Amino acid sequence: MVGDVVGGSLSDIILKKTGNAKVARRVVAAPGFLLAGAAVIPAALTTDTTTSILCLAASFFFSRMGDWPGVAVPWMWADSSAGR
Repeated sequence: MVGDVVGGSLSDIILKKTGNAKVARRVVAAPGFLLAGAAVIPAALTTDTTTSILCLAASFFFSRMGDWPGVAVPWMWADSSAGR
C-alpha cells in the first residue's frame, strides 16, 4: 500500500511539473520495476533469513510503486462512470 501511495504521488508531482502524462508515468514505473527486480537478486542469494525478507519487502514496495502509474492511466481516460 505504501508503494502505491508513493508511486502515485510521485507520478502526480511529475505530471504537474511537466504537463506530460506519458513522461510522468514512465519516470516512476521504469525505475520502480528495475529496483524491484534488483531487490530480488540479493533476496535469492543470501543465506540470512532477515536479509532475504527485507529484500523481498523492498522488491514488493518497488513493484507496487511501479505498478500504480499503470493503474492510473485508464482512470485518466475513462469518464466518471468507469468502475461503477
